[in-house]
Amino acid sequence: MARIYFDTNVFSNLRRNEVDAFQALKNRITELDHSLSFFFSVAHIRDKEKDKSDFKFDDFKFMESITKNNYLAYDPINKITNYYLATPQEVFEDEIGEDYSFNFSKLLAEQDEDDDFLKDMKRMFSSKIIDLKCLNTDSLTVDHSALIKKMLPQGNKRVSLSDILDQQIKFNADLYENYDSYKQLRTLLDQEINKGKITLKNNFDFNSALQNTQINKTFFEYVKDLMYQPDKNNLPFYEYYLMSYKLLDMLGISKDKLSHKNSLNNQDNDGLHSYFASYCDFFVSDDAKIREKSKALYNSFDIETIVLSSSEFLGKLVELFEIRQNTLKRFLEKLVYIFVNFEKENEVELNGLKISKFKKSFLFFGFFNSIIQVQYPDNCFSFFMFKSQSHNLSEPNYHELNQIINYAIEQFGIDLDMKGKCNLEVGEKYPKDFFDRKWHFGNFFFELCHSEIVDGKYTFAVHQKEK
Repeated sequence: MARIYFDTNVFSNLRRNEVDAFQALKNRITELDHSLSFFFSVAHIRDKEKDKSDFKFDDFKFMESITKNNYLAYDPINKITNYYLATPQEVFEDEIGEDYSFNFSKLLAEQDEDDDFLKDMKRMFSSKIIDLKCLNTDSLTVDHSALIKKMLPQGNKRVSLSDILDQQIKFNADLYENYDSYKQLRTLLDQEINKGKITLKNNFDFNSALQNTQINKTFFEYVKDLMYQPDKNNLPFYEYYLMSYKLLDMLGISKDKLSHKNSLNNQDNDGLHSYFASYCDFFVSDDAKIREKSKALYNSFDIETIVLSSSEFLGKLVELFEIRQNTLKRFLEKLVYIFVNFEKENEVELNGLKISKFKKSFLFFGFFNSIIQVQYPDNCFSFFMFKSQSHNLSEPNYHELNQIINYAIEQFGIDLDMKGKCNLEVGEKYPKDFFDRKWHFGNFFFELCHSEIVDGKYTFAVHQKEK
């Protein structure tokens, strides 16, 4: 199925159903339920954290009516992103907000169970004195001076290292709680580094442009420098992406408007939306800045996710997806049209087979978007339809396997082995051939299977005759 990621505002507008455009979009996605899969992430839940009313539960229920239990999440222990089966309500009940109450003084307090080495380390860390007299703030503006005072301990010019770190934690909390503090920091960085020259407009090369500033590095080199990882060439992509998204705003390259309703917390959530949407085919948002940043980063990281506004997405639904037409004739018409009209990439020969890939394709079964043609020595043909490897979650999940198999059964009738429709049970393990289905129509043989022709990916194959 085509994978769709709506940001929170799109879900909210669909639920309100007050605008003609969203009424049309709601109707269209209902009609195309067989061709679309919708996903949500923890970012949707965190968008509702400040809502102390029970209305958010209605929002979660509505979201679930569209996303079902298609949950995208990051595992921080194994450092992987994957699909999970959970509803918005279940994720909300498990989600714990950020805690900024931590301080180093508590951490460095000696405990009875500490051994002598740990006690010595804590004492050394607590007593390490830093001289702040060398800091000259005379040349700073009033706003910049006020910002520095928030960042560093005041009053005592000789402070411990733990004092400085505690102040940094307080300052970090203040950035999230007080949008003016973050705004001051962003203004300082923009004026001193960017000077308003580096943007994302007109495909500007923001990455290289940062080399011409006092940073003297590319944007992504600077991102790596800021990350607390010893191996800068093997950074967890999740953390690397979110830091990149945040810095686009912080350096003034693509600035969001800030207010008490749109703080640094919102910026972080936008980054999460952008990250998780990269594992889908379409990211739909009516926030121009999210779209701008996401397009820039997707292009930089070779991510194929298409970023659209809700109105653009509605147009794309009309263009690419059709209301279900359960006819063999319609399927073959599309296949013949591709064969006759679509250009193929360079042909290669492998074990006597001539293999070529079509440069573009229709979307079959709402999921398969690429086609390989194989010509055999006897001049018969086979076509293998599969989903391009745009990211490491390109293979169908449980819901998508259900939809693909059941859609094929509706279109072509009961399969040769009489396996019929599919209703996969969560947590069950199935043999690989459980997902196979076969049909025979005259000189054509159809099958759903995992094909070695496309590296074992799940495919729909059409053979001119059974091979």
